Amino acid sequence: MGAPADPLAAVARLAKPDGGTVYLLGTSHCSHHSAAHAAALVRALSPSAVVVELCESRRHMLRPHASLPPPPPHEEPSHSASSVLSSLSSLLADWTEVISLQYAGIERLSANGTTANEFRAAAAEATRLGAAVVLADRSCELTQRRLRTLVPTSEVVWSMLWEDGAFARDQAYRRMERAHRAQAVSAELLDAADRVARGESAAADDCVRLSRTLHELSEVAVEDTASEYADAVLGELLRRFWCYELIGEPERARLREALDGLHRVDVTCLPLSPTLRKVLLDERDAVLTEKIRTTPGARVVAVVGKAHVRGICDLWDKDTSALCASALEEPRSPVAPRVAAAAMVLSLPLAAYKYRAVRVGLGVSVGAVLVGGAWFTLALRDRLRFFEESQNRVR
Repeated sequence: MGAPADPLAAVARLAKPDGGTVYLLGTSHCSHHSAAHAAALVRALSPSAVVVELCESRRHMLRPHASLPPPPPHEEPSHSASSVLSSLSSLLADWTEVISLQYAGIERLSANGTTANEFRAAAAEATRLGAAVVLADRSCELTQRRLRTLVPTSEVVWSMLWEDGAFARDQAYRRMERAHRAQAVSAELLDAADRVARGESAAADDCVRLSRTLHELSEVAVEDTASEYADAVLGELLRRFWCYELIGEPERARLREALDGLHRVDVTCLPLSPTLRKVLLDERDAVLTEKIRTTPGARVVAVVGKAHVRGICDLWDKDTSALCASALEEPRSPVAPRVAAAAMVLSLPLAAYKYRAVRVGLGVSVGAVLVGGAWFTLALRDRLRFFEESQNRVR
C-alpha cells in the first residue's frame, strides 16, 4: 500500500514560536502505508529537521534491518521448561514487558522491518536531503518505570478484561448509519445508470457524482472495520499457535494486510484506563510537544503515532515546561498499596496459625497455582517448539 497522492493529506500544520512551520504527521507504527507517507512528506517538503517519536535507547531502530548484526550462527531459541518459566516469571514481575513482546511477535510473524518502519523511512529521507534527525520521545525505560510504579494493578486487569460497551455500541450505530447511506447511494446510482441506458444525457453527470460518493463511503467502511479486522487476524493467529496449527504465508499475508490498514483507525477514541492514558499518552504528549516546538528550522516535519496528534495540537500554544518536568521525574511508589500488601503478608501467617480453614484454603490455593503453573509452562514450551520448527520448515 503506497503513500497518498498528496503527501500533505492528513498533515497538521503548526506555527513555531520562531516563525517556522511544523508539519505533524500521525502514523501507525506497523503500517507500510504510514512509512510510505512519511517518506513522501519529507521528500516533498525538504525540511531542515525531521523529528521522530523515538528516544536515544531506540536510536538503533532507525537503521535498516539489513545493517543490524545477524544472530549468532547455529543459535536456536531455548524452549526448555526452565527458560519458559523464567520468561513467565519476568513477565509477571514486570507486566510492561508485554508491550515489547507484542511488537516482537508482530515482527516475527509479518516480516522484518514492520515496527517503526515510518521512522526509518523518514530518517532515511532526511539523511539523504541533509536534514537533521531529532529524537523527541521520553526514554522508554523511564516510561516503563512510571507504568510499573504508577498504574494500579486493578487498572492493568481492567485494561485486559474489560470491554467498553458504550464504545462498541457507538461503533455499531455508526457503521449501520454509514451502511444505510451507502445503500441509498447505490440505489440512486442504479437509477441513474438506468436513465443513462434510456438515453438521458444529464444522467451521466449523476452517475459520476454518485460513483464518487459511493467510493468515499466504501473508504469509510474499510476504516470502520480496520481495527476489528486486525483483532480478528491476531485472534486467529493465537488460536492457530495454541492448537498446533501451521502459521504459513496466507496467515502472514493476512496479518500484513491488517497491519497496513491500521493507519485508518482513529486511535484517540479507543478506551484506556485513566492512569494508563496519563502515562502512555498525556505525559509523552507534553514531552513531544516541547521537543518539536523547540527544534530549530523554518520547516520541520514531525512523525509521531496517531494517538499523540490530538494531544500535541491541544498543547501547542500552552507552556509545557512544567508538564515536561513532571513527566520526566523518577516515579515514587504510592505508600498505601505497599502498606496494604505488607499488612496482608503479615496477617496471613497469623490467620493460618489460628484457623484451620485458612490453612486448608492456603494449601489448596498454593497447590492449584503450582499445578496450573506447571501445566501452562509445559504447554507453552511445547507450542513454542512446534512454532519454531514449523516456521523453519516453511522458510
